[in-house]
Amino acid sequence: MLAPDDIHLPGIFVHRLVELTPEQVAGTKWIEKTTTNPPSEGQR
Repeated sequence: MLAPDDIHLPGIFVHRLVELTPEQVAGTKWIEKTTTNPPSEGQR
C-alpha cells in the first residue's frame, strides 16, 4: 500500500490514491497521447 507521502513527484501534490478495479481501468479514457509531426522538407 502506498501512502501519499511515499510518492515524490516535483511540482505535483498527491492528496490521495485510488485503486481501480479492472473494469474501471478498461473504461478509462487516458489523457496522454503520443503525437508526432511528419518531417519537414529540410529534415528528410
